[in-house]
Amino acid sequence: MRILFILPESLNDTILLAPCLEGVIKTKNKSSIVLLGNKNSLSIYKNNSKIRTTITTKDSYFQAIKQALNLGKFDISIDFENSFKSKLFLKFLKSNLKISFKDKPKEQIHKTQIYKMFLQKCFDTEIKLSKYNLYQEKIKSSTPTIGFNLGLQLDSRNWNIDEFYSLVLKMSSFYKIALFGHNDLTSDLSARLKSKNIKNYEDYSNKNINTQIKIISSLEALISTDDWASQVASAYNIPSIIIYGSSNIAQTSPYLHNNTILLSKNLYCSPCNKSKCPIKSHDCMQQIRAKDIYNAYTKLKTNFEITIQKV
Repeated sequence: MRILFILPESLNDTILLAPCLEGVIKTKNKSSIVLLGNKNSLSIYKNNSKIRTTITTKDSYFQAIKQALNLGKFDISIDFENSFKSKLFLKFLKSNLKISFKDKPKEQIHKTQIYKMFLQKCFDTEIKLSKYNLYQEKIKSSTPTIGFNLGLQLDSRNWNIDEFYSLVLKMSSFYKIALFGHNDLTSDLSARLKSKNIKNYEDYSNKNINTQIKIISSLEALISTDDWASQVASAYNIPSIIIYGSSNIAQTSPYLHNNTILLSKNLYCSPCNKSKCPIKSHDCMQQIRAKDIYNAYTKLKTNFEITIQKV
């Protein structure tokens, strides 16, 4: 059997999907598995010997059509990107069965479980989930380092940069600092640290995903917004504090991870799952303070069990 998976556009979703694809690979161990996706999403499968082929998606619609026509025939093709371009790609692809995943979030069901239920229907078989496996060896850092992931430029998921700065300033006295996230955000924070003559930090935002994964695997702990870096920390069992705003903890928290504090505000409007704050105040993130994170980190050092903390 020849199977094609079109990976999600989001690296975060790709990692949430990973345990399910691992289950399919084990169930269909005699099948030829082909993955199609962007460079970042494919990077986590770079060292997986069970994946026969990984193919980077083309940028233009014309190139996507040409790519589909040249890939040969598949028994089943499953689209997790569900964009106009991926639908166009499927239209011209030769495949006995073509299926698109339509994301309809269910309030209290984890997204990995949603992916699992979907794939079980696709293949009419039970899929057993395992822990994330990113197929990169965990490395050790010579200097105790804490990572700070500032996230993407999505207002609803961003923690206040002033609070990040306050926290980094305090913790830089004890640890080396590793910065991740959108380059505009890390550059802002780096400039503030330089103004205080803080030198024991490294900005990894412009490094490739595999390099960032290696650095995350070496951390003492990670403090992060709800983003792909928190999922990577889960894969390597790195103690983490994840700050939630608009996103639903029940859906997107790291899967099967027990060294985490999931921190959010208990507000009437959250989680709203919106990319922009509907009431403009952004209170779900703005009301979380650096002292809340520092207190959570103090607990994390002695209590390695998953915790959902309202502040």
